[in-house]
Amino acid sequence: MRHASTSDPVPNRSSKGCLTCKQRKKKCDEKKPTCERCLLGGFDCLGYSHLGATDLSAPKRRNNETAQNTGTSSPVLNFDDSTSNISPALGSSSYSGDQMCWSATPADMFSNSSLDSVRIWEYEQPNVVAPRSVYEPKGILSNPQLDPFDLDNMKSLILVQYTRLAHRIAFRPLPYPVELGLSNYLIRGSHLIFKTLYLGARISQALLDDTNWQGYIGWIDAFHNRILGTESAIVESNVGHIADRLAANCNLAVYAFMILNSSIGYAIFRKGAPIFLQLAAKFPDLWKGDLAISLSQALHVPRHELGKFALMDTVSALAFGIAPLIHYDTTLHAEDHSPGRYQFLEPVFACPVVVLMALARVNAYRASQLLDREAANLQGPEECEAAVRNWKPRIDYEDQPSQLVGRLAVQEAWRQAALIYMYMGMCEANSSDGRVEPLVRQVAQLASTVEAGGPFEVHLFVPCLIAGVAARKEKHRGMLRKKIQASQKAHACLLRGADFSFVLDHLWHGPASGGNPVTWDDYVNSRCLTLSVPTEI
Repeated sequence: MRHASTSDPVPNRSSKGCLTCKQRKKKCDEKKPTCERCLLGGFDCLGYSHLGATDLSAPKRRNNETAQNTGTSSPVLNFDDSTSNISPALGSSSYSGDQMCWSATPADMFSNSSLDSVRIWEYEQPNVVAPRSVYEPKGILSNPQLDPFDLDNMKSLILVQYTRLAHRIAFRPLPYPVELGLSNYLIRGSHLIFKTLYLGARISQALLDDTNWQGYIGWIDAFHNRILGTESAIVESNVGHIADRLAANCNLAVYAFMILNSSIGYAIFRKGAPIFLQLAAKFPDLWKGDLAISLSQALHVPRHELGKFALMDTVSALAFGIAPLIHYDTTLHAEDHSPGRYQFLEPVFACPVVVLMALARVNAYRASQLLDREAANLQGPEECEAAVRNWKPRIDYEDQPSQLVGRLAVQEAWRQAALIYMYMGMCEANSSDGRVEPLVRQVAQLASTVEAGGPFEVHLFVPCLIAGVAARKEKHRGMLRKKIQASQKAHACLLRGADFSFVLDHLWHGPASGGNPVTWDDYVNSRCLTLSVPTEI
């Protein structure tokens, strides 16, 4: 830490800075009402009231506590019961908890003054051209450089909390130490990645420790505006910068799943579609003749950001019963049957590649029906059905027996559920179909073998949702609903699964009451009546 000298007096560092930075002898970025440096470092910003006073010795509120706290205090947020300043993307759905209003305070953490007027609504007005005469955003890295001391504190928190979270929800151990992977990612990443992961670390810590996680809601809104606001009229050419923006957008959506709900998280997620296409444009091999993106190649390219977005897009389209944001080519390739050691999909999310490809193919078929179009170049279910039926799990005999059984149960549930979705979503079978009922029974039995509260339970959300749509017996419905409810808070990896238990309740007490057979469209109708979803990018 650099100390002041007689040739570099403290007032010259930040003559108009906040009181906290003055007391810490740090250069303040002079953001108002609270400075970014204090928020990032976990300090209580004492503000600027001392600048207008004749006595510059401002009140010493929480002085000792401020000097010692380097990363555990809650952010300073204003909650006002009478006013609201909600971003359009986050205002499309109601928050079921206490009524909290957004304030301008968190926005100062992530934005420059030149970007304050850039809001999410610009993406929702396709015919409106934002004025270019006011400013030309220079990019994410234009914000003030962070002090090495602050960066070290942030890095420590990121490493501790993400390692902690990974051990709780990762499906199988990664082929490298989590700490090493994070460290390398932070080294090559931009300040945007640093701040995004720091926000996620704070949220994860609050959720796992059951502290005030509600305080971070405004951070997500403010940071999302920051990401969208960095889009310049000049097309970004740096692949790393585009990938960082896409990764940040996906991460913010996951944070919203954790502390808000699936609708709000998806509203954030879908704003990343233009960024995805911009990044995909850097990889010509991804594009097929009909302007479709090869899902197989997106899952295997070195930029994992593309695969993460495609995974979230596929699962969201399935769960909400809507068309995916991207038009995917779902042709299977040899590497899909035996993915490489560093392929992230199965170790992190438990979903085999061939299973995801099958789900995406059903989504594509249903999208063509929703748009009343022929499914051009879309192959039938036979190829994917055969691939799913013939898929074999990778067995690690070094696992403990309980872990081995748990992993096999989860992946077999994914496989069986994919077949249910194919039959109901693509072959127009209903829940009483002779192919569907045995699969539902097997998914329910497999789910019952997975330990409640264990690390594998969270990965059952998608299989149990699919099986829940077709479940006709109360004992199966009860088990499947219980597993879906486990997907919430820090365990909401893809969507907040608990939101969809209410969709199933509506279905079960409506068209499916008494075990009546239903179609996948019946589920979609129940979703439309119980869980809103944004329709515009």
